[in-house]
Amino acid sequence: MSSSSRRGFTLLEVMVSVGILAVSLTAISGITGGSYAASEYARGVTIATLLARSKMIDLEEELWKDGFPDDEKEFDGEFDKEGRPDFRWKA
Repeated sequence: MSSSSRRGFTLLEVMVSVGILAVSLTAISGITGGSYAASEYARGVTIATLLARSKMIDLEEELWKDGFPDDEKEFDGEFDKEGRPDFRWKA
């Protein structure tokens, strides 16, 4: 058998390919983790925005019903009834 008829990859070529694959997979896993964290942050911001809008409507209705006070009044609370006790509000 002559050396030109032998086909295949050398050990060095296989090691370089595995190294490139390892670096690529590491980069892809980092990107995936970052996108998951970004989506969780966006989810939290969306929930907070919707809760704030709801509370603003509730306070507006209360002020229109009871009238606007002469002095500055502060309101605060949590969103326990909405199922989100980890969010608080203050107006």
